[in-house]
Amino acid sequence: MKGEWLATVTMKPITAFGLSLGFAWLCGNHVWSQTNQQLLQEGLISPMVFELLERHGAKTPEQRFDVIRAACSARQLPEIDCGTSRRRRDY
Repeated sequence: MKGEWLATVTMKPITAFGLSLGFAWLCGNHVWSQTNQQLLQEGLISPMVFELLERHGAKTPEQRFDVIRAACSARQLPEIDCGTSRRRRDY
């Protein structure tokens, strides 16, 4: 099935969201027309990001990106949602 390989890859939400924007640009309007609810159901955004987007009325990819970027800059979202957390390696 289409896109199954993506389901097996663990990504940070902001990275996954950015990739979805890239795929939208390459593949047409399907991702562009996704709602925040669909992004949440597909695991591309976290429940916290979903609430943030809904609260700010962000419906387009550009609006979503701006809201997420501003929230990350203001430290209103956890690092995992901003793509800045790093796993600690235990050797």
